[in-house]
Amino acid sequence: MVFTAITEHHAPVLKQGRCCRMLVTLLSLWFLATPLRSEPESAVKAAYLYNFALLVKWPETAFAKPDSPMIIGVVGRDPFSGGLGSILAGRSVGAHPLVVRNVPVGNADALRACKIVFVTVSESVKEVTSAVKGLPVLIVGEDEDFALHGGIIGFVVRNQKIKLEINAQAARQAHLSIPSDLLGIAKIVDKP
Repeated sequence: MVFTAITEHHAPVLKQGRCCRMLVTLLSLWFLATPLRSEPESAVKAAYLYNFALLVKWPETAFAKPDSPMIIGVVGRDPFSGGLGSILAGRSVGAHPLVVRNVPVGNADALRACKIVFVTVSESVKEVTSAVKGLPVLIVGEDEDFALHGGIIGFVVRNQKIKLEINAQAARQAHLSIPSDLLGIAKIVDKP
């Protein structure tokens, strides 16, 4: 699986800040050029989610404790067939262990506990963005025009390749810092 190959083979490199950014940029460009039929779409998205956790900067106040878990909430139909938790098991971002939870869209408290929320096409981005408005939560989704409708990062499939759309304005409102490497490979779709 591409995710395992990326994270385990390059683990020592991923721990070195500048090399990590360069590696993720190169891997992202590779993913953008790789047709989906060569790797399952869910594996590519799982790798992206892990890399978003590594690259995006949350404010220091985002975590209650220095070792609080980084919760990734999956809202709606789970495209990973429950496998995202097992893929990310034992992994961490700094001192924050990664924890994956399925979160109902109507559970605002559970959404607010997440640092990353992945919204599938079956759910409304408006309900999620309303629940976490102003909080440092990275909202990622796979619906058409997801980022344009208030999400922060949207996966878009074009010519059998996963492309990224980023709403930098929504990221700023959530007090998140997205590195220029990631912005450089995405289409910026800020609301007017």
